[in-house]
Amino acid sequence: MENSEQYTVCLDEDKIKLTAQEDDVSTTVLFSASGEMEEKMINERCSIYEKMERSFFGEKLVYVLSVTSVLVLTCSLTAFQWNIPYIYLILLTVTMPMRVYRYWQMKQQFFLLDWCYVSNFLLLIYIIGFPENGTFFTVVFGLSNGPVAWAILTFRNCLVLHSVERMTNLIIHILPMLVTYSIKWYPVQTGSLWVRSFSQTPMILTTEELRSEESLVWLMVLPLGVYMTHSILYVVLITGVVKPAEEYSNIYRYMSEPPGSLAKVTSCAGERFRPVVFLSLNGTYAALTLVGTWLWFQFHVAHILFVCLMVMIATYNGATFYLHPFMQKGLAADPYRVCGREYF
Repeated sequence: MENSEQYTVCLDEDKIKLTAQEDDVSTTVLFSASGEMEEKMINERCSIYEKMERSFFGEKLVYVLSVTSVLVLTCSLTAFQWNIPYIYLILLTVTMPMRVYRYWQMKQQFFLLDWCYVSNFLLLIYIIGFPENGTFFTVVFGLSNGPVAWAILTFRNCLVLHSVERMTNLIIHILPMLVTYSIKWYPVQTGSLWVRSFSQTPMILTTEELRSEESLVWLMVLPLGVYMTHSILYVVLITGVVKPAEEYSNIYRYMSEPPGSLAKVTSCAGERFRPVVFLSLNGTYAALTLVGTWLWFQFHVAHILFVCLMVMIATYNGATFYLHPFMQKGLAADPYRVCGREYF
């Protein structure tokens, strides 16, 4: 009877494993890899390790800067309010150029026309050009503590300290709320070292005149009008004027077209009325988020609780981001131990 003989060769780390199969007998022999092959493997591993180290160094640096920013911002809100406008300017100056460059590279530049960026621009105009205009402040206050702040919940912003993208998203949505909080309740301290003092803004120091129906106009109706004006112009620009190609992302496509989160709702009236339904949903969201701004403006404790709620949401989302991978790794390593308890 003629013997059938098969050979299998595989590379296992720095060894060459030769397996000979003869009939029902298997023989395995390990050989040392040649010096050239071993050197090539080491070089490839070093190259991968160096790339990972460079990436990790950048993330470590972002982590350190993020923690430092959180500490400085916390101290400034409680004792050194004059820092707040400068911190806001510095963070926007650092993060916005990176955001513009990255979005331009990814063909997502139309996201830069979204409402959150426009609201930050309005806040910059106020604190630099019109810090004594009380009417302007109430409008900015309503926008910053309404649609912009609630976007932390809507878009699941998270406090992920090593990620430039996620920290930038959080800065855009949470800093306007913190800046207007500082100006509203600590106007003298916040403006003490600023270009002009915030203490002369009449609607900050005299809240009695806002306990009337007129307060609803400045804190809710007018901000809602500004928000909807922007939304209409944005939809007209995207759907009628520019009409960007499919590869260019924007908030309208992201939210209203498949597989967007609102695609089923916006398509219920047909493709022709999709922009109208989208604008209606936008207006409803803005109106609901502006309801509480009168309360935040009138009562310090209520505003503090609202700020804490937004910070807690961002922190919880960040904890979810960090802990889920660790849980998966832990279960993969020992699937019979969950949360410190042994099962099965």
